[in-house]
Amino acid sequence: MNLASVILADAERHPSRLALAGDFGPVGLGDLADRVRIAASVLAAEGVRPGDVVALALPDRPSWIAAFLALARLGAVAALATSYGLGNSLYFPLGVGATAWIGGDRDPTSAARACRESGVTAIYGVPTFWARVARHVDEGRVHARDFAGVRLAVSAGEHLPEAVWHAVRRTTGQVLSVSGGVTM
Repeated sequence: MNLASVILADAERHPSRLALAGDFGPVGLGDLADRVRIAASVLAAEGVRPGDVVALALPDRPSWIAAFLALARLGAVAALATSYGLGNSLYFPLGVGATAWIGGDRDPTSAARACRESGVTAIYGVPTFWARVARHVDEGRVHARDFAGVRLAVSAGEHLPEAVWHAVRRTTGQVLSVSGGVTM
């Protein structure tokens, strides 16, 4: 059993729990599980088997997450061909019932709105996104209270300048977890 199986089992118990939020709208755990099952069926029909390595080149959207989890469900390995794929870093938050924000536009205003309106509890971004968040708070375009419910804020994909880490801490109260790569 892998964590994709755990997430799918959790979807059976809590299908309406919000799993993903972003500029694409809310995606419930049940909807995500349906997408994973469909993607796994298509991939299996195309001959994907346990141990196969499959290139995954989709934007950071629900379809990417569904394809990634579908490959895990089949026992295949995703070879990431995206610039900042979310990869394994989503396993933990989704596995414990968190709601992850995926910003295709990487816009701090969209992230703040999703946190405020959808109860997002995990945000993943590259350092340039986090620098924009701090700047938006400083300029009053978003508010620190918008990020109050976030339990996990991750910066990955490229080097995080210390000044950006401190700016995010000062403006939002969030302590960024730094990852060598979002696909850990």
